[in-house]
Amino acid sequence: MSTIPQPADFAASAVNELHNVILSFWLERCIDNERGGFYGEVSPEGVPVPTAEKGAVLNARILWTFSAAARLYPDKVDYRAAADRAYDYFTKHFVDKEFGGTFWSVDCDGNMLDGKKQTYAQGFSMYGLAEYYALTGNKAALDLAMEIFDLVENKAFEPTHGGYWEARARDWQPMADIRLSARDMNVPKSFNTSLHVLEAYMRLMEVAPCEKVRKALEGTVRIHTDHIYNPRTGHLELFFDVDWKSLSTVVSYGHDIEAVWLIDRAARLCGDAELIATVEKMNIHVADVTLAEGIDADGGIYYEGYPDKGTIDRDRHWWPQVEAALGFLCVWKQTGEEKYYNAAWDTWNYGVSNLRNREIGEWYFRVSNEGEPYREIPMASFWKCPYHGGRACMEIAGRLK
Repeated sequence: MSTIPQPADFAASAVNELHNVILSFWLERCIDNERGGFYGEVSPEGVPVPTAEKGAVLNARILWTFSAAARLYPDKVDYRAAADRAYDYFTKHFVDKEFGGTFWSVDCDGNMLDGKKQTYAQGFSMYGLAEYYALTGNKAALDLAMEIFDLVENKAFEPTHGGYWEARARDWQPMADIRLSARDMNVPKSFNTSLHVLEAYMRLMEVAPCEKVRKALEGTVRIHTDHIYNPRTGHLELFFDVDWKSLSTVVSYGHDIEAVWLIDRAARLCGDAELIATVEKMNIHVADVTLAEGIDADGGIYYEGYPDKGTIDRDRHWWPQVEAALGFLCVWKQTGEEKYYNAAWDTWNYGVSNLRNREIGEWYFRVSNEGEPYREIPMASFWKCPYHGGRACMEIAGRLK
């Protein structure tokens, strides 16, 4: 544990990490000048892999990150150039001009590789496009985001019990394998997908408020409070049948605490006082359980818990550390209780101290419980992105001003 700093010093640490560790890495090592856009993978040594496939999620997250950074730091002209590059590549190569929505992946030359319509990826597509619109006022970006919104509501929404199907085929018809990744369950609905649809609708509501988005956002918030949150355990459950029957007992500490600040912001945008009060109560419970079960004495947050086995995966992945800092800061702002501010700093400081790659920049994907990096994992990849870390830096600085 380190000495707890004043908010201004905490914010300064986040700003330094944003400019000098995270975004500098992506600008220096990830721009694909030969084929356009950004490389789909950068090796553990920081060397681009030019032939790697390029994923919609990674590219939408890059679009969001540099758009947000350019908006907050307009003097950083490289950020604006990266946002423009990301938007141009994304709209040229990932948008399905025949069936609408965005492809799951393209090859290194930008040709469709997997055309499925993963709802999670549609969410990040809307999120990135909405942020680019906030930066530029480019109406084409907002129009595309709203087109995807309408498709998700018409093609991926499950009307009987609410929520969203995990995936559809390229033509939006049902398909057999709808898993987000090989490690996920092949089930109709998940917390992860629901949370990132909420995130996208939240940003759409902020940049271009309208009643249909507000209504969809409120419905998605209520899915989390009514079905995904377990008031007995204080966890948000991960995988579900079509009628929201839980199909897994695995605990994702990072997703639990990430949901705290996202659902809080979303509920406030909906403008329903009763819903806000419900979310505030839920968030305190989730934060307290995360503190009790998921945080080690060194401040780091564990990856997953397995109650059926009585075991915990004590490795520390990069993204739960930064999302925990935001989740705890959110509850600190709500309650004024110092323990949440201290927890926010401890998880943040653990990440800076143990996950930062001091040789080439960025954060390692994962370190062991003893703080040893998994050096074989790429520094940038289909799932390793600038969005969690970059967003946390911007949010922390903004919340602590």
